[in-house]
Amino acid sequence: MKISPWIVWIATIYYFYVVGLAIIVATFEELATDFRAVLLSQGAVFLTLIVYAVVLLLRPRGVGNGWLIGLAILLAAIVNIVCHGFVYSKVGMFSAVAEKVIQPDLMVGLYFSIVTFTTLGYGDYTPKDGYQLVSALQALYGYVFLGSLVGLAVGTVVKR
Repeated sequence: MKISPWIVWIATIYYFYVVGLAIIVATFEELATDFRAVLLSQGAVFLTLIVYAVVLLLRPRGVGNGWLIGLAILLAAIVNIVCHGFVYSKVGMFSAVAEKVIQPDLMVGLYFSIVTFTTLGYGDYTPKDGYQLVSALQALYGYVFLGSLVGLAVGTVVKR
């Protein structure tokens, strides 16, 4: 099934719009501390990425192959990690070492975001009450990202 290249361009514009929206939500204090806004923005990035990848997999004429899908997935993953890092640094986390809720700096927020995204889960920090679902969805997104990355790599090797 082939689709029009115009649909790809519309999907591309919408993809970058939603990614921009996620960045805006993560950077403004009032929005980043409302877990519903965070879930909505990051969920929109996740769903948009799936739709965008499906549109690109249909490979309309004039559109590049897997490199465009890989770039979209990589950009969404970076935005996901950085935006969640901002959010975690603004809302606070529970520190197992200090045994209390702390207000971390951005580097600790990014650390926790990377650990959550890659599903390592060391346990030294945990999300504050109300943000467990945000962290769980970020881990789910990490699973999808790593699976997509492996799928693209295997698909590239098999084609050669």
